[in-house]
Amino acid sequence: MVSTCSVVLLALTSFLVYGSSDGCSCMNSHPQEHYCSADFVAVVQVKRARKNTINSVTAYHIRTRRIFKANHKVEAALKHGLLWSSSKANSCGLRLKRRKYLVTGHVTGEKPWVSLCNFVREWSTLTKKQRKGFRRLYGQGCRCKVRAPGFVRFTPLEYTKEHYCLWETAWLENESDCQGRHTMCVPSVHNEGKCLWVHNSAYRHCMKRNRKLKALKKSP
Repeated sequence: MVSTCSVVLLALTSFLVYGSSDGCSCMNSHPQEHYCSADFVAVVQVKRARKNTINSVTAYHIRTRRIFKANHKVEAALKHGLLWSSSKANSCGLRLKRRKYLVTGHVTGEKPWVSLCNFVREWSTLTKKQRKGFRRLYGQGCRCKVRAPGFVRFTPLEYTKEHYCLWETAWLENESDCQGRHTMCVPSVHNEGKCLWVHNSAYRHCMKRNRKLKALKKSP
C-alpha cells in the first residue's frame, strides 16, 4: 500500500517543482520566500567568468553594488569579489552575462553560491515592488509563508497550520503573476496569527487585468 506521505510528496512534486530538459529541478518559490531563506541578497555587477573544468564550477568575478541581507560571515565571503556556481546544467548551474543582477544565495565552505534554484534576475527586469521588497519590505514578512494552491490542497492539515498567504497567481505567465510581481505577504495588524497580501495600486491593477482577460476567454 502506498503511504499517505508518498501520495502527498508526489502531489507536491507535480504542483510545486519546475525544471528543465537538462535535469535541473527547483521548487517554485515567491520572491519573498527566496529573500527569507537566503543567506545573502545583493545587487552585483558581473565582470567576467572563470571556469574550472576539473571541478565543474564557475567563478564569477563581481562587483557588489548593494547588500540587502547578510551577516558578517557572508559580507566577508562577498568581499573576495567572487560568486560561485556549478558549470553543469543538470546541477542547476547558472550562466551569467556581464550585467547587473539581483542575486539570492547561500554560503557553503566560506564561498557565496548561486544556482537556478535561487532568485537571480537582471536588476532592470524587476518591478518597482520587487525592488522595494528586496531592499527592505520582504524582510517584514518572514514570519509568514507564501504557498502555492497545490501545497495547501495536497498537504495534511498538520503541515499547513503555519501562517501563510495563498499564491494564486503562481502558475500564470510572467506579466499575470500579480502576487509574485507586485505584492508581499505580511502579518495582519488587526488579526493576530493571520497573514495577508499587501494591496497597492499596481497589484490591484494587475488583478483587474487578469479578471478581464479571464472574462474574455470565457466569452463566446
